[in-house]
Amino acid sequence: MRIHICAVGRLRGGPEAALIDDYLTRFGRTGRSLSLGPAQVIEVEAKKGGQDEEARLLLKALPNGARVIALDER
Repeated sequence: MRIHICAVGRLRGGPEAALIDDYLTRFGRTGRSLSLGPAQVIEVEAKKGGQDEEARLLLKALPNGARVIALDER
């Protein structure tokens, strides 16, 4: 199984990028023993079209046959 994390916006240096790097490293170590491939981060650019445009870009970034699990900070 492959894990893809699709997110709106670009990760830059800073605490968020450090957290993502740490998570991906830990996932890589643990995931191998569970037959989970390395996680991949796919970033889509935030557009002026609002949430509808962002949703379209996220869906376009998904691999064929992917199962979707939506996460929201709220």
